[in-house]
Amino acid sequence: MKKVLIAGGGLAGLAAAYDLTQAGCAVELFEAREILGGKVSAWKDADGDWIESGLHVFFGCYEELFTLMRAVGADTYLRWKAPVCHFTLPGGVTYDIVSWRGMPFPLHLLPNLVTANQFSLPEKLAYGRALLPVLFGDGRHADAQDDISYAEWHRRQGLGDNLLGGMLLPQTLALKFLPPDELSAQVVLNVFRLFLRRDDGFQVAFLEGSPEECLTQPLVRAIERAGGRIQVKAKVKRIELDAAGQVRGFVVNDTLHTGDAYLCALPVHQMNRLIPEVWRAQYPYFADLRHFVGVPVMNVQLWLDGRLTERDNLLFGGAGLTPVYADMRLTTPRYAPASGNTLLEAVVAPARDLFHLSDAEIIAVVWERMKAYYPTVAPRLNVVKSSVVRIPQSVYHPKPGIERYRPAQVSPIANFFLAGGFTRGHRFFDSMEGATASGRLAAKAILCYLSRNAP
Repeated sequence: MKKVLIAGGGLAGLAAAYDLTQAGCAVELFEAREILGGKVSAWKDADGDWIESGLHVFFGCYEELFTLMRAVGADTYLRWKAPVCHFTLPGGVTYDIVSWRGMPFPLHLLPNLVTANQFSLPEKLAYGRALLPVLFGDGRHADAQDDISYAEWHRRQGLGDNLLGGMLLPQTLALKFLPPDELSAQVVLNVFRLFLRRDDGFQVAFLEGSPEECLTQPLVRAIERAGGRIQVKAKVKRIELDAAGQVRGFVVNDTLHTGDAYLCALPVHQMNRLIPEVWRAQYPYFADLRHFVGVPVMNVQLWLDGRLTERDNLLFGGAGLTPVYADMRLTTPRYAPASGNTLLEAVVAPARDLFHLSDAEIIAVVWERMKAYYPTVAPRLNVVKSSVVRIPQSVYHPKPGIERYRPAQVSPIANFFLAGGFTRGHRFFDSMEGATASGRLAAKAILCYLSRNAP
């Protein structure tokens, strides 16, 4: 039985471990933290309440992740919401972007010509014309836009800043935690192509409970049932090389572990610390990993003494700062406070200029934004409990020009492979779907390598 060692217990590593164990490989997965899940991790606080590393939603256009969830029975925990993107602006102004389920593309988007009154009909039509080569073409137009930012592409189409600030800003902050002038147009346009061409593209689901209970643990149980071994508090500190420059083993804590193939499924900034300098000096594949940096982000949870909203869906903050938020009392039934009051969860982005603030100051900033969105309700409510999770380096920054540096899962080192949303072979970039797809692609590549080198 061939043995595969995996560094990293996020979705990429777990997806690869599942596929490899199902194919009959002996798998050992090492995770440095006490908990699995990576960017999708969750844990309980001293009160027994769940704290999440981020506001995790599952889009209808995901495929690899749903295939994996069905295989381990986690799909039963999905709770689907209406196919509506609800935007809120200061002063309580709202508008919706909707999709008609069951209608073929592009007819499912037609309702937006008469909704979203924040934008004029000429603005909507102009935007539709600009997106024609993206939505109806074969992807080459979007792929050719990597050297400019989305904001530059937007303005080159003659589109105004009303659309850019009112609709695109919260969407890009929600997807990549950065404004549209800092993101590659290629990335944003490809995401739009994926989401808008399907009638369920931007319909979202939440989990019944925490990602730990409803996603990570079903995967862990399936891996372990198939003979895989998962170790937490097990940090891969060094990649040990043999005389030929191939991987001899992973040094985990202070012990050398060896196998037939090795997969690194760590966040790219951690991966960069692990790559041997001799590889980086010899192969551009490894040297190019230095181009990738993570984006800072925060996740805030507020327990309130009353009800802020009755909208059971992902909500968009049209003024930025809190680009997406949700009342988890409604979206995630197991999170509902016994009082029936609000548990508000909000992503804070861009977060880089707020990291120096204390948790109390961040909570105050977020709550002031909610007061602006809900001016008649929020001022009557109080924050009775809160949490702030800071992630200095989350998803990679897909800045203009970065696409050419995305690595394949197969490296120049025959027995060493990479997985993670920053790798090539999928168009979902650094997301839950992208991580899962990359892990499954890496597993396929490893199985091909092992079959070629079978005795």
